Amino acid sequence: MLGPANGWEDVADDLAETPEEARRVYRERFLPLVAVCSASSFVPMLYGVHFLDALSRGLVMFVSLFLSFYIASWVMATYMPRLTDDETTDNGSSRYQLMVMYTLAIIAIIGLIANIVKVRIAILNFLPLYTVFVLWKGCRFAGVSARKEGLFMLLSTGCILGSYYGLSFIFNSLI
Repeated sequence: MLGPANGWEDVADDLAETPEEARRVYRERFLPLVAVCSASSFVPMLYGVHFLDALSRGLVMFVSLFLSFYIASWVMATYMPRLTDDETTDNGSSRYQLMVMYTLAIIAIIGLIANIVKVRIAILNFLPLYTVFVLWKGCRFAGVSARKEGLFMLLSTGCILGSYYGLSFIFNSLI
């Protein structure tokens, strides 16, 4: 369910039917996706990358995505209720977790593509900007009023992308 056909409306319907939807998606979809994308870091070994380089790249990707989910979910659950309407905060924490998972799934898939493709393609550097569009389309799903969308976009983009790229930078610096 990492690519619902009708977007955030399908996610909202699934969440309304099953309150445990966020946990299910985390266990059955998000963690396997993160594992597969991290394992794809071994594909460049076919092109001459050394094993330790591939291993470190895979570990950094896995740990960054894993920790980013928890950091971004906590930040959004803590600060987003101030931006939402009162009637849509019933499953707020699950909504924010789903938003974080879907956004990080896009980043993971971009990492998978970057690992599989032998040459560096410039468009791959700009694809993370697509996550900003996905978050913008999720404003109504999160229950954000139209006049607070800008603040929501700054906070959500900063906490999701900032946590992933910040952790990636820190872990790559340590290796």
